[in-house]
Amino acid sequence: MGWSDWMVFNPSMEEQLALERQARAALSHDNERQVRELCASLIKQNFAHQSLLIKAVGRIIELETSAQCLKAD
Repeated sequence: MGWSDWMVFNPSMEEQLALERQARAALSHDNERQVRELCASLIKQNFAHQSLLIKAVGRIIELETSAQCLKAD
């Protein structure tokens, strides 16, 4: 396994089906206001998750670099 393989998202079949079911529920929802509110909420949540992931990956890189430096000593 390569160093970045842990970052690849490979959902199980059950996860794929659950995600598809949820996506279709939003597409077929008849209350436009609720769908707009959900969309706005998801955009904000996505931004927060991306920010957290960027910080986490940066920290992992720092720790891996430190570990490599300690091994070299």
